[in-house]
Amino acid sequence: MKTKLWIVTIFLAGLWSIGLNNGAKAQLLFEENFNYATGALLTDNGWTAHSGGGTNPITVTNPGLTFAGYIGSGVGNAASIVNTGEDVNNTFTEQTTSTIYNAFMFSTEASNSAGYFMHYGQTTLGTSYFYRLYVNATGDGIGLGVGTTAPTSYVTITPGFTYLAVVKVDMVTKVAGLFVFSSFPTSEPAVADQEITETATYSNISRICLRQYNAAQRVVVDGIRIANTWAEAVAPTAPATPTAVFNPADAAIDVAVNTNITITFSEAVRNLDNSPITTPGSLITLKETNASGADIPFTATLDATNTIFTIDPTSDLNNSQLYYVEIAPVEDVDDNATTALNSTFTTIALGDVTPPVVVDAWAVDLNTVQVKFNEAMRDTSAEFINHYTGLAGIGSAVLNTTLDTVTLNLSTPLVFGMPDTVCIADVRDTSGNPMAFSQCIPVQYGILDVTPPTAISAWPVDLATVKVEFSEALDQTTAEALANYTGLAGIATATLNTTLDTVTLALSTHLISGVSDTLYIENVEDVANNPMASQQMFILLLDTSTTAPALVITEIMYNPAESGTDTTEFIEIYNNDVITVDLINYTLAYGASSFTFPVSTPIAPGEYVLVSSNAAKATPFYGISFIQGSTGGMGNSGATITLRTPSGITADSITYDDVAPWSPLADEGGYSLSLCDPNLDNNVGGNWSLGHNFFGTVNGHDVYADPGEGCTSATDTVAPIATHAWAEDFTTVKVRFNEAVETTSGENSANYTGLGALSNVVLNTNGDTATLTLSTPLVSGVSATLSVTGISDLSANTMSIVYNFPILLDTSTTVYNLVITEVMYNSPEAGIDSLEFIEIYNNDAVSVDLQNYTLMYGTSSYTFATSIVVNAGSYALIAPKATAATNFYGVSFIQGATGGISNSGTFVKLVSPSGLLVDSVSYLPTAPWNTAANGTGPSLTLCDPNSDNTDPLNWSVSTHFIGTIDGTTAVLADPGTACIITGISNVESGSISLYPNPAGNYLNIEGIANATTIEVFNNMGMLISNSNHNGNASMTLETTSMSNGLYYISIRMNDGSLITKPFVIVK
Repeated sequence: MKTKLWIVTIFLAGLWSIGLNNGAKAQLLFEENFNYATGALLTDNGWTAHSGGGTNPITVTNPGLTFAGYIGSGVGNAASIVNTGEDVNNTFTEQTTSTIYNAFMFSTEASNSAGYFMHYGQTTLGTSYFYRLYVNATGDGIGLGVGTTAPTSYVTITPGFTYLAVVKVDMVTKVAGLFVFSSFPTSEPAVADQEITETATYSNISRICLRQYNAAQRVVVDGIRIANTWAEAVAPTAPATPTAVFNPADAAIDVAVNTNITITFSEAVRNLDNSPITTPGSLITLKETNASGADIPFTATLDATNTIFTIDPTSDLNNSQLYYVEIAPVEDVDDNATTALNSTFTTIALGDVTPPVVVDAWAVDLNTVQVKFNEAMRDTSAEFINHYTGLAGIGSAVLNTTLDTVTLNLSTPLVFGMPDTVCIADVRDTSGNPMAFSQCIPVQYGILDVTPPTAISAWPVDLATVKVEFSEALDQTTAEALANYTGLAGIATATLNTTLDTVTLALSTHLISGVSDTLYIENVEDVANNPMASQQMFILLLDTSTTAPALVITEIMYNPAESGTDTTEFIEIYNNDVITVDLINYTLAYGASSFTFPVSTPIAPGEYVLVSSNAAKATPFYGISFIQGSTGGMGNSGATITLRTPSGITADSITYDDVAPWSPLADEGGYSLSLCDPNLDNNVGGNWSLGHNFFGTVNGHDVYADPGEGCTSATDTVAPIATHAWAEDFTTVKVRFNEAVETTSGENSANYTGLGALSNVVLNTNGDTATLTLSTPLVSGVSATLSVTGISDLSANTMSIVYNFPILLDTSTTVYNLVITEVMYNSPEAGIDSLEFIEIYNNDAVSVDLQNYTLMYGTSSYTFATSIVVNAGSYALIAPKATAATNFYGVSFIQGATGGISNSGTFVKLVSPSGLLVDSVSYLPTAPWNTAANGTGPSLTLCDPNSDNTDPLNWSVSTHFIGTIDGTTAVLADPGTACIITGISNVESGSISLYPNPAGNYLNIEGIANATTIEVFNNMGMLISNSNHNGNASMTLETTSMSNGLYYISIRMNDGSLITKPFVIVK
């Protein structure tokens, strides 16, 4: 029921909108739907502030207001007038004598403040406002004031609801009426809900204004429309025409031939003459193909709601046929009429005649079996339970939505783990084809458990608690029966966990720290009542002490004399304590290998335990029993061996080495390292002797060791060795020996030659290092050679070998002009690269000795150990595989660090002996570095050693052909020479020239009168063509069959020389 409330006011017909269109709507003076972003300012969207500008500006709020039937409902957002501060106005065409209608939606809140929130103004706004629209303090009334006086009465409204208000102003009489609606009006009421006569003086109206009068104000305004007529201001929404849905849908395919057609309208419909539809068939057209096709006989009905037309063809439709259906215009009760509506669809192709087949059946659970067919099935047939037999009881059969799977709900459940059978027969597919034969398929839910449980592990959590983990879920009764756990002094309780696979034993008699005990487990059953097949035993040990027993590593055979894999390595552990120690759960770690003693291994005071990486080989070789440890071998170049208690405390740890003061005879020389006195520090190499018992000869070396017994220090018969020498400053050189030497020979200056006269020689207190004081100082950057011989150790063994050491000290702060000029970082070999190299060029005016210079590339580093003099303008070549590089390139290479040069880019640095950077290059396999150097054959080469070799644009790739790899890939480099780069342009070599270059279908070669053979290779080094030359001075090479790319022509001259040049094919 429509409620009309008269209100007298011309009040706001709109917050001005960009949607204003005075041309298309001749009498619409103003329209504002606030269709702006939430939070936007009205002053940014066509409104002007006339008071309090910028203070609490009026903003756009979300959502907008809605009022059913009103054209401005729900169009945009709304204006939020909820504060005090900025007031705004907008303009419309000046009115002087006409009638003005202002329609808008509004809502208030109960918590409010009395005041006016809307008014009109003249073209020159000034301060004269009129037709002011007020809201009262409780938000439940609005009214028009007269002049500046508030209303004496208000039109009643409900706070929180949206109303439609219309303010009608007669500018001649100054009478204004206010209409307030709770539902949309169909026409202008004769009487307003409120009427006033304005006393304010004005000559025109052309502004609509919004006012914020109080911080407690709560008014929202939306959908303002100002016009000269009621119909334009209070415009309704457009009438809705009934819509229809066709089934089958328009353009549908594969429609069943027995389908009925329905047309469903969105509301009740009738004939256009307002009469009810009594003969629906008269409105329907059903034809083949289109509106001009053959008629299809049918009957038609309309349901009781007058919304659904059902068209039932008299006979099934034809297969693969396009059909056309149309319904004539109809209308709804508001006379909103449709046009003629039509749709087409195509029936399914001529039919399915293949019987359906069951493809699978399975048990989902004990109460459910599912059967899957190879196609969609007819529901009435698929859900007929008599078509399913073999199972004890089938309560129902339900076909799924895709029509290919039936769920059988069983009234008699399956038996867990027991096989059963379901048989299916006579079920029909959607085309009515029955199964050709009955199918019986076995089904089974679950697998009977016949596997007995096993105890996986048992361990002490603490001295009062032991846990046992089983392989599967257990029967609680047998799992918690104390009689099934024996061997321990007292078990108070056995508790099974919630996952039924772990039992916790609480001990009434606690374990003893560091002493092993034994637990036996039997007769425990799993949830299928399978008992354990046999009794199981577990050794338990928990060491809670914070100190370790005195266990000492006393012998190491770390690198036997065997070739290949070492099988006679071993470690000896000695009990130097006064109590027996059980090694169960102790861990022996050496290098990357680790071994934990898995079983009780007691070792009495003064006894030994022997551990080998290959106990099966070590035991018969040494004739004594070894324990099998980790199969990983010990480090041949030194490692750390650590023995830890079960609680992680280090019992002993030793770091041995293969260099002095550790005897080098233990490094593949046949000897073990043996600590004769277990009370000595076994990390001091001088405290170790060599094994003394002979065990045979292996690989030409006698094997000496003493596994499982003490040792005696062997008589020293080996002369001392001078291991290295170095300059500490220009007058001081030191020499290190592998053992202590006696004073007389060690401090005899005659035993040290090559450095001129010595003013003094002094041995250190350990007797293993001599300090030489030079009478004539060394020269910075100049290498000298120190020779050492004739020195005796403390056992009177005298060295007969002369040990020579280069001595060089370079303290200069300047460096020679040495330049890295060529890098072959990824030679085109498969697998490991053996042809990589680095070239260093002496761009200085003097010769440079590279001794003690260091060349670094990536993680590899090489220091030149001997004197290598590079003359001015000459080169030094360094390769990770010098032998292979020398043989391939035909020039001599120095063996550098064996680590390869990185294929993915790295730095190459040359550092002087004093640590100064001489040159550095950081290359990459990607642009702007030439990518051809990355594995395709060429090296990177710096043609101008004076250019910046850190700039990739200064580097080229060599085109100097060296040879091929595996006969397929060309290697291009110029080690030891200036770069040989031939640009890809017309190529000339003496009297030989190639043109055009790049070439198309031919290449001219001139100056070849003395050539004997001409061969063409592609960039991978594959031979493309070869020919003997006839002595002509020129020839034309046909290149029609050659694809675009880089090629090389190799010309053998009659003097045996070979000229190789590149050319490019571009077509």
